[in-house]
Amino acid sequence: MEGTQLSLFPQREAQNPDQRQKQAKLGRYQRLQRELEVNECDPYKIFIDIGTPHTPLSDYNFLDLFSGAGGVTQGLVQAGFRPVASVELNPIASATYTKNFPQCHHFCGEIEKFDSVEWLDQIGSPEVHVVLGGPPCQGFSVAGKRNPA
Repeated sequence: MEGTQLSLFPQREAQNPDQRQKQAKLGRYQRLQRELEVNECDPYKIFIDIGTPHTPLSDYNFLDLFSGAGGVTQGLVQAGFRPVASVELNPIASATYTKNFPQCHHFCGEIEKFDSVEWLDQIGSPEVHVVLGGPPCQGFSVAGKRNPA
């Protein structure tokens, strides 16, 4: 069954039949995605499926201090490391971290109250090979005070 296209302005369509329909403006991320897909001059461009569970490529475990929502953790997971514990003060960032890394034991609270020996005993004392920390960059972060002094 073939339908008939009705128009509220038939005279305008008759006057400009060759005029193309305007494309919607792309948002910032859509423009970046299109540029990445079209641009073939980057030999290091690699697309990965982030929805698949990552299997550790190594036996290295790490502890993430000032973990935030887990940006640094995600990078280390993609590099083959395994997160065993993390610490973050912000409850919203902690909730995001817990959602993104459910296998990691997370401590939400002040770093001064985090007793690493007691915490590792509670989770079975896995060996920790790397301790990393990304403290807030108050002087440079958009979320910070932007006062580098």
